[in-house]
Amino acid sequence: MGLDIRLPIGLMFCLMGPLLLGTGLAEGSPLSARTGGAMLLFGGVMLALGLRAQLSASSSEASSSSDASASSSSSSSSNEIT
Repeated sequence: MGLDIRLPIGLMFCLMGPLLLGTGLAEGSPLSARTGGAMLLFGGVMLALGLRAQLSASSSEASSSSDASASSSSSSSSNEIT
């Protein structure tokens, strides 16, 4: 499976958000601080959604491969019976 676009976007916002938040707090600029906080929150949500998608994709691939092996073993045993 390829790289989910939400992961690098979330990582970028999680890195840039605290920088802007810190700059806004240090300079006393509430707009920069709020924007940095919003960027950090958005980045966290994107990372969480990307990781959740990768975990569900890997678990569904594992279950489909176990289902395929179970169906192939049951079909081979039915061939032996006849």
